[in-house]
Amino acid sequence: MTRQSSPEEVSAQLRQLEQNAPQNPVVPESEMLGFTDLEVSQIPELNPEGTVLLAYAGKDPAMSPSNNAWVRDAKWLRKKIEPTAQEGIYRLTLLGERRYSIPVRAALQGEALEQAKARYAAELESYRAKVAALKDRNRIRQDQERFRRTISVEAGGIYNYDILLKMSNSVPLMADFDFGDNLPNVLEEAVTVYLITGDSRSVISLPKNSWNQFRFLPDMDNKLIAALPGGKVVVFSQSRFEEEKPQMLNSRGAQYTFDMTGEKREVRTLEDLRSIIQEAS
Repeated sequence: MTRQSSPEEVSAQLRQLEQNAPQNPVVPESEMLGFTDLEVSQIPELNPEGTVLLAYAGKDPAMSPSNNAWVRDAKWLRKKIEPTAQEGIYRLTLLGERRYSIPVRAALQGEALEQAKARYAAELESYRAKVAALKDRNRIRQDQERFRRTISVEAGGIYNYDILLKMSNSVPLMADFDFGDNLPNVLEEAVTVYLITGDSRSVISLPKNSWNQFRFLPDMDNKLIAALPGGKVVVFSQSRFEEEKPQMLNSRGAQYTFDMTGEKREVRTLEDLRSIIQEAS
């Protein structure tokens, strides 16, 4: 089975996820600065006509305009804005009796703001789901073990993926599995895909770390079933396997992506699993 992440690894993944959390496009007025005399002709994103409205893009609250009220009343001898290495982020520098330099981005307004708010809502929902899933790795491990026991009973045992390496007539593929919205990317390592072949009598376990060593026997019936978190499965049916077999043969030894974005099905009992396998045959 796939090695489960340690608590330390999960914590590191959570920190990385939090660092890339979606940013709310709605910025308080206290964190924005407006200019009518800032030279922005070399920055297409910023409208040179009218007021140029900029939002603070830094992470240090101490540098935010909201905590530096003096900035709005100061007399500036020079104002400049320059691109940074990060797309959409600029460096605003104001020079006078004091110097004030902060990262900024264009403050969205009107239709652009409404569109950004809609994107943010979708991204936030996905982000929260990923965080919740990462925090519940133990349940996911239990789901995987429970499904493995169920499918093992149905098949009378499970082979490890290396049995395919011993079959000279098998077709090798560097397989990948596209789960779409069925599975956050951060949870792929916890998912095992099963190749069901030989009149559904042989079940071969394919943990994430073996996907690039995937093989199948072209003269046999083949179908795939992936165990997802929450006691759900998704199936790549025998008919789809046959339909795509010519492309797979042409991709021998190369990368091939299986579309696993179909309907998620719940497996509570052995009968549920039998029914799903039969429908996929």
